[in-house]
Amino acid sequence: YGEEQAITITGPVGATIRYTTDGTPPSSHSTVYAGSFTQSETGTVKALAMRQGYTNSAIASNHYVISGGGGACCWL
Repeated sequence: YGEEQAITITGPVGATIRYTTDGTPPSSHSTVYAGSFTQSETGTVKALAMRQGYTNSAIASNHYVISGGGGACCWL
């Protein structure tokens, strides 16, 4: 991407979503998702849905490459 990206995470109703932006696996101590946030640097966002009495979800992950130059970027 040539510019920062707005990140939106969805999950099951009633679940608490926790996420990280540094590529580490989210845990019960990670940031609670409270709405869209901005990813302005290259990195990996990982998220996990938790709800008491239920098994945690699988970790969802997406890697963002922010070039900042607005130009084309190549995958090597």
